[in-house]
Amino acid sequence: MKHFLKEILFFKPEDWLEWMVIILAWLTTLFVSSIIIWLLYLGVNYTGVNKKEGTGIIVAKTHSNSYITTTYINSGKVLVPITQYHPESWGLDIMVTDKTDVVSVSEETHNSTKIGTNVWVTYKRGRLDNQISISDFKFITP
Repeated sequence: MKHFLKEILFFKPEDWLEWMVIILAWLTTLFVSSIIIWLLYLGVNYTGVNKKEGTGIIVAKTHSNSYITTTYINSGKVLVPITQYHPESWGLDIMVTDKTDVVSVSEETHNSTKIGTNVWVTYKRGRLDNQISISDFKFITP
């Protein structure tokens, strides 16, 4: 066992192919490790956190125009274009205490809402990043 570990840990590549395999193995390990760490972070941050309710204020309105993206995928010796349409979207930036989150809304809601309007929100506050994630909001009627 000692001899085996010594050969694995102190392996000296002799040609470029062995170097490429080692580099690819390290990059794959780093990529997979970073994905696992990111998923664990998200799981710890929001899982099991109680939902809170409170008042918020609309501080900004956002709008994104529609656009098209094209990705080319290699299928044998042919590049196949995959076109994806991204529709127009509207959002409201809602501030609860000192944090802000963007909520997607319809065009009608976006156009009829004024900045400074008070809303009642249901949200979660992350354990690690202290950011909010708004799950629902309702306009407060005077």
